[in-house]
Formats: sequence, C-alpha cells, structure tokens
Amino acid sequence: MNAHFFGVKRAFHATLRVARPVLARFGLTPARFDLLSRLLFSHAHRTLQSELRRALGVTAATVSRMLRSLEDLGFVARTRSPYEGRQRVVRLTDKGLSRIRIAHDEVIESGYSDLAVDRGIGGDRWFEAGHCLFEKDAAESLFKRMRAAYGDTATLYYPWHPDD
Repeated sequence: MNAHFFGVKRAFHATLRVARPVLARFGLTPARFDLLSRLLFSHAHRTLQSELRRALGVTAATVSRMLRSLEDLGFVARTRSPYEGRQRVVRLTDKGLSRIRIAHDEVIESGYSDLAVDRGIGGDRWFEAGHCLFEKDAAESLFKRMRAAYGDTATLYYPWHPDD
C-alpha cells in the first residue's frame, strides 16, 4: 500500500474511534448517524431510498441493509412510492426523529464534533479558530480532489464553514 493511502486509511479509522463511543450513547453508528441526518434535513423528514443511496455514496444493497436494521430499531419506516411503484419512500418515525435530533444536538450543535476536528487538524494550535479554519479549508480541498479523482459520488454535506 502507498504511504499516503495508508495515512488516509488510518486517519479515517482514527475518526471512527472518536465517533463510535459518542454515537453509541444514542444507539447509533457513524453510518446510521449520516443516514438519519440526511432524513432529518429532508423535506418532511422523508426521501426516496434511491436518494439516500446517492447521498451516502453506497450501493443499493448497502442502503437496503442499513434501512432494514434501522426499521428493526423503529427509527425509520419504508413505503412504496405512490408515484413510482418501484421506488420506496423512507421516513423518520417519531422515535427516529427524536433520537437523531438529540444526537445531532449533542454531537453537532454542542460543538463537540468541531472541537474534535480542531483538535485533530489544528495540531498544537488547535485552540486558534483562524488557524483551524485555514487547516479545515485546506483539508476540505484535498478531500474534494481525492473524492473526484477516485469517482466518489456521495452528495451528503455537513455544513462546517462560517459562510455555510
């Protein structure tokens, strides 16, 4: 493996080690958090299953498996689209809406995730907002180029910049 590929892989796994225990308090994994967040910010907390697949950049089988486990937990419900019979509409249940709102408030709105990123990306200047903003912008540019180069199609976006 190339040293840079290995570094990106290890950084990814390190972020999961930080995120997993925090999200586990809400019965979520990072992947479940992403999917439920997409529904949280969808019109009426619902969207087509195919849109979730595109947003997350995963296969149809993967999103189907994820949704099946979230249905078992009572967080989402799926129904056939009244307009396109082959499509399924996915919606947050009351339980799922409550869970993702609480998790979102605790993880995102509280500033926890920003602090975790600043601590990881800011080095010994993690407490300097301007420095961290510069580093996050550079990282975002790098990630966008890498994703484009390797054909990543995921569209899920978490606002992070003050102008977002």
